[in-house]
Amino acid sequence: MGLKFWILSLILFSTLAGFAEQGSKPQNTARLLPTWELTLKSSSYLNQMIQKNAWFNEFRQTAFYASKMKTISPVLFSLADDYAPSAESWKGRLLDYAYEKIMDGQPIMVSYYNRPSLAGPIAISLFELPAAKIKIAEGLIKIFRSAEDKEYGRGAASRVKVTPLLIRNQKFAVFLKDGCFVIGPDPELVFLNAAGCKDWKPPVADAIYQVRISQQFPALNNLRENFLASDDILQMNLKWNSSLYKLEPDEAQVQFNGLSPFQKGKLSTAIVNGLPASSFFYATVTLPSLDFVDAQSLTKYFKEDKKTLLKRKPTSVTLFYAPFTELSEMKMGTGLLLHYPAASKKTLKDISQVMNAQKTGEIFMRPVCKDLIVLSNLKSMVHLVDEVCRNKQASFADLNKKWGQQLTQKEISAAFYFSSGKMMSRYMQTGSEKNSPMPALSAMEIKQSQKLVESLPEYLFSGTVDKDILLMKSTR
Repeated sequence: MGLKFWILSLILFSTLAGFAEQGSKPQNTARLLPTWELTLKSSSYLNQMIQKNAWFNEFRQTAFYASKMKTISPVLFSLADDYAPSAESWKGRLLDYAYEKIMDGQPIMVSYYNRPSLAGPIAISLFELPAAKIKIAEGLIKIFRSAEDKEYGRGAASRVKVTPLLIRNQKFAVFLKDGCFVIGPDPELVFLNAAGCKDWKPPVADAIYQVRISQQFPALNNLRENFLASDDILQMNLKWNSSLYKLEPDEAQVQFNGLSPFQKGKLSTAIVNGLPASSFFYATVTLPSLDFVDAQSLTKYFKEDKKTLLKRKPTSVTLFYAPFTELSEMKMGTGLLLHYPAASKKTLKDISQVMNAQKTGEIFMRPVCKDLIVLSNLKSMVHLVDEVCRNKQASFADLNKKWGQQLTQKEISAAFYFSSGKMMSRYMQTGSEKNSPMPALSAMEIKQSQKLVESLPEYLFSGTVDKDILLMKSTR
């Protein structure tokens, strides 16, 4: 499944990677951490998805898929295949055969790192390789080795030897030891994943998808760590659907590093009526209410003892991520919805003073849907929500009435929604615009591909805090 695996890695996984790229700036910190990781009990799931999943078989017939293959084939397909024929075809077949024999049925992890300076953002890790597969991997390395092994690491205990490979003028790095096999274009990433091999544990679900929250919304890191007391990882557990050949989200969870201020409450109908249906993602949390009086009141709120804080009346705060139009150009932005009934002019003035005191930059706001206040650093985002509340654009309630009712009829601590199809559709549009490295596509070809990806399932998770874990179940 070697070549097919790389195809799926770049096209389907870049859907989620694209969210991180658009939602945040790469963090060039000393410690390089994955933006997201997908771990599967068996790589056979991916093989079956590519060969038997009806949606993927239809998607691979689109013009977008074909053009994307032409773009990435010089980078990923360094051996003979349908996209990159080679005079050294015997080596291509040998390598593809070796990939298939090594990967087939093994636990596998795909790691994506959001940093432009890398030679390639993805590293592939295989675990628990039996002796027969290790022998095949050793033969692979022997044939394509391009230089002596190079050591990476700071301390003597953490040093790892990485082997450089050269396959049809394309550079790769590989690590093989103790049943762990790591490969990728960037040796630094191979080293980082190899260093974690000894700590790897089999996934409790058929697949686990982990997102690093700090890289999605960096501006909220201080609030997340010091006030919400949440861990940096949002984990989604997925189940394998053997009849439809696809992975389906089952539940999501976030752990806390202390007492969390999350409460339980029913979501206001104003929120589901004010959220734009075009949103790719939103997250809503139930927190103790805050009276905006002055900057000192906000400081006191964040420093207040959690047990005292939890005695306050619960309210909802919702962060959403959506496209908007500005000067005929489609852009992306985030906004915040505060459930604040009967907000007066004085309330808005107080909030404005608080925001200015926090030096957050210019913030635009407006009372909407009677019970909400929308805030954003983009005036167009405020205008978008205002239009949704005045029924000039579709809301989340219009998108899915059943979901809207579920959120407003039961008590929850948090909920989040995401649509990979909407994100990928936007990614296609961006990738086909001027100055893009992608081959040009006609407007009709783009629309046909977008229509297909927009048919991908959307997911809603909601749940409550139990002790030190926020557990949210998937609703389909």
